[in-house]
Amino acid sequence: MHSIWEFARELACLVRGLPRMATCAAQALARAATRLDLRLRRRDVSLPRLGAATWPDVSAPPLEQIYPSPGASAETRLVRMGERVGKLALTPAAEERLLVEHRVLGLLAPAGFFPREYGLERVRDGHASGGEALCLREEYVEGESLACYLGRVEADECRLESLDAIALLAQLLFALSLVHGAGWIHRDLHPRNVIVAPDGRMRVVDFGCAALAEECERGLHRERIISLGFEPPESASYGPWSPASDVYSACAIGVRLLYGEAGVPASDDSPLGCFLRRGTSIPPSCRYPDAGAAYRALAAAVPGLGVAA
Repeated sequence: MHSIWEFARELACLVRGLPRMATCAAQALARAATRLDLRLRRRDVSLPRLGAATWPDVSAPPLEQIYPSPGASAETRLVRMGERVGKLALTPAAEERLLVEHRVLGLLAPAGFFPREYGLERVRDGHASGGEALCLREEYVEGESLACYLGRVEADECRLESLDAIALLAQLLFALSLVHGAGWIHRDLHPRNVIVAPDGRMRVVDFGCAALAEECERGLHRERIISLGFEPPESASYGPWSPASDVYSACAIGVRLLYGEAGVPASDDSPLGCFLRRGTSIPPSCRYPDAGAAYRALAAAVPGLGVAA
C-alpha cells in the first residue's frame, strides 16, 4: 500500500511538471531555430570576393585599438581605421552579433542618430582563429561618451544644467523610438554606448546585443546582459525583454544626469521626477511601453523644452 501511494505522488508531481517541461522544450527549440536562422542569413550578407592575399591586414601596429586593451582576451576587437571604426569578430558567436548589428544599422543609419555603416568584409587578424575575422566598418563618431562626461562632471562635483540634461534625454528617447519603431530592442543601453558629437547631436552605438521585439515576445533572448548598472531588473531575473527594458535604461541614464547616483529624491513630486520614477519602475508593466510613449510623456512633463509631442 505504501509503495502505491509513493507511486501516486510521483505520478502527480510528474503531471504537474509537464506544462513547465513543455514550455522549456518549446523555448529551447525556438532558440535553436533562431540560431539556425542567423547562420542561414550569412548567405545573404554581401562580402567582398577577395583572395586571402588581398584582404586588409588589421594586425598592423599603426592601428589604434579601442577595445579591449592590447593583449586582453575578448570575442570582439574594436580598432580605429582612420575615419572609420572596425569591429572585428573573433568567434562564431561574435560573428552572429556582428550580422545582427549590420542588419539593424542598415535600417537605422539614415536617421542620423546612429553610426553610418560601411558594410562587412573579411580581414586578416592574428587575434582571430584561422588568422581571419569578420569586420564591420562604421563611421567613427567624434565626440564624448556620456560615461566620460559623467566621470568628468562628478569628479568636479558639478552637474549639467537641467534643461541641457533633459534635452539629451529627449534626444536619446527619440533615437530609441526609431529603434522600437523598426521592431528592435537595443538591450545594452548605458552611457558608454551614447556619444554626443561636437554638433550636439547624440548618437546611439553598439547594437551587438539587439534583438527583434517579436522574438522577445515569443520568449527568446532571455540571457542576462550587464550594462554597468543601467540594465533593467528583468535582465537579472532572465525575464523577457521588451521595449520597456530600453525605456528603463534610458530613464536610468536621465536620473544619473539630473540627480547623480543618489537618484530621484523621494520628496520630488515634480512632473519630471514622476516621469523618471515611472520610467525606472521595477515591473515593466508600470513603465512607458516604448520609447515613443516615453518621449511624448517627457514633452508633456517639460513643456518649456520645446520637444514636439
